[in-house]
Formats: sequence, C-alpha cells, structure tokens
Amino acid sequence: MAGAVARGARPQGGAIFGRLTLDRYPYQTLGMDTKVANARDRILAAGLGLLASEGYAALTQTRIAAATGLRQGHLTYYFPRRTDLLQGIAEAAARAVLAAIDAGSGQRRLGRAAIRRLLLSQLDDSGLPRLMLALMAAADEDPAVRAWLVAFQDRMVDGLADHLAAAGVAVPRERVALFHATVVGLRLRALHDPAMRDLHAQVGRAFDLLLTAPPRRPRRPG
Repeated sequence: MAGAVARGARPQGGAIFGRLTLDRYPYQTLGMDTKVANARDRILAAGLGLLASEGYAALTQTRIAAATGLRQGHLTYYFPRRTDLLQGIAEAAARAVLAAIDAGSGQRRLGRAAIRRLLLSQLDDSGLPRLMLALMAAADEDPAVRAWLVAFQDRMVDGLADHLAAAGVAVPRERVALFHATVVGLRLRALHDPAMRDLHAQVGRAFDLLLTAPPRRPRRPG
C-alpha cells in the first residue's frame, strides 16, 4: 500500500462525519463515535483526512502510521494495498451520506426539501471530491478498481433513489443518475476553480430540475 474542529471554524470534512481527533490530522470521521475504538476505523479516518488536506499523494503507509500511531503492519493487515484503503474509505463515506439522511428523518418521513438541504450541507467537504479524484486515478491503472468503481457509483445512485422514493419523490432512476453525475462534476470543478463561487446554487438548481417529480396531469373525462 503505497477531529475536532474549533467552534466557528469551517471544517474540511462535511457534517455527515462525526468528530474524531487524531494527534496530527484532526478530521471529521466516517460517522463514527468520538472515541474511535478500533484500528480499522482510525485508519479510515486518517486516510480521508490526508486526502482532504493534501490529496492522493499523501496517502502513504508512513503518513497514516504517523497520524494513527499504528505500526505499518497494522495498515497492511487491514488494507494490503492503497486501493483497498481507497475502497474502504469510499464505502464508509457512502454509508455516512445515506445514514445522515436516515438520521435526519428520525421517526418521520423525510421530505424532499429536507433531503435537498442535507445534500447541500455536504458541499463544503473537500474530502469527498478528493476521494473521487483518487479513485479515478486508481481506476485508470487497475481494471479491477475500475469495475468496482462503476458498481460503487451504481449503488450510490440506487441508495439516493430509494431515499427519494421513501420521501415521496418518485423520479426515474436515470434522472437520479444524471443528478449524481452532475454533482460529481461540479464538485470536482469547484475543488480546483477558485473563481467558482456558486456551487450550492448550481447543485440546488440541478436538484430542482432533475429530482422534482412532475405534477400529475388530470385525467380527461371520457
């Protein structure tokens, strides 16, 4: 294989992540408890923290070992290759995104407007687009990762479609897939385009255009 955030400061991680403090890399973790009990979760949190702050090149055994206080042997036990770690981070992040929607609903059905707000609230997280960039780079080199990434994206679309359907927003899956692809593209552009200041507005517009169920047409008599 190749945190705590001060009150009032904007974290590098999004609100979907619970809080964790690593000595050198404070970061929001993947929906885990404040005290991360096991080594695997600490590795995942440190990996996403490095991706968010420094990019794919920083995702090395040496850097993660320093961030977690674990021996490098622990890292290869859980994640033999760097691509294994990338996939683990992506799966955990996906679960956290959908879990945030579930948590927001509580005991009631979460409405379309609330799902829209939850999705927009994640757009300041630099970790997820950097994670996507890293996965794309790994997929370009490894056909197995490429196949996994296609299946992973399909699962994300299916999960979002299911949550929208549960909220009473029945839109065709192809529109959910187009929305997902649009958001990924916008977030990747925003990551490297300082002049792009309307990311929230653009994603909100995409949501409104693609994920709003068309009104039912009244039946004509006769």
